[in-house]
Amino acid sequence: MDQNRLKDVQQTDLAESRVNEDFVLWLKTKGMNWLLVILIAICAYMGWNYWLDRQVQQRNQAWIDLTSATIPPAWQDVAARYPDTDSVQALAELFSADAYLSSIRSGTRYDREPTAEDYQLDDQTREQWLDQADMHYDRVFQIIGSAEPDEFALKALVIPSLYGRAAIAESRGDFSAARDYLSAVIVACKPEYEDIAAQAEARLDSMDMLASPLPIPMLSDLPEREQIDPMAPPVIGDILDSIINPEPAPVLEVQIEEPAAEPDADGQPAP
Repeated sequence: MDQNRLKDVQQTDLAESRVNEDFVLWLKTKGMNWLLVILIAICAYMGWNYWLDRQVQQRNQAWIDLTSATIPPAWQDVAARYPDTDSVQALAELFSADAYLSSIRSGTRYDREPTAEDYQLDDQTREQWLDQADMHYDRVFQIIGSAEPDEFALKALVIPSLYGRAAIAESRGDFSAARDYLSAVIVACKPEYEDIAAQAEARLDSMDMLASPLPIPMLSDLPEREQIDPMAPPVIGDILDSIINPEPAPVLEVQIEEPAAEPDADGQPAP
């Protein structure tokens, strides 16, 4: 019985030794290649996660920079640094153009303090900023690829840009171009933005009034105002005098007539 048990133990040791030898042989022939493949897969997985994390961080930073900017140069820097992050570049160009146009409407410089001597916008700077605003509105179309996008989200970028270019054309007296931009607004708005399309149509209908403004006469052409004497003399002094020195009220004489006596039975008046 002890011999049988010893024989079983020896057979088990031989089997385990054979397995270890096979594993060592596998490591020597194919094991290193498989280990290298597994290591590469682990590194690729870690690299992929790192890249995704960097993309999320870059996207978050792009939106933070976009919302933190307040002047056109800052938005232009954002557009240059994040050309492929969502719609950050197109929004930065749109915000930059809107800022130029807002300064033109207010007649003041965004880069000056209200107490500065050149805070008011001069004609030369106004024309330069009109060019800048028009250029940035046009870049929005270039980024999107069309002025008539089919995607609903892109219309929110195209419509303000078309409105802005229409306003620039109107300010320069180019009413033909303004009509074209407003017509493009109507096409881009439908069917999602019917109310905005109606506003564009109303603005388009009133374009003839802007194209033919009513003449405003010069001050020298206006007739001189006639000097008119006041209709009532000053009465404040008279009122005060009547309060201080009141006049006595007039006495009214009232005459009372006695009724006539009625005649008696003989026709003689009663005594």
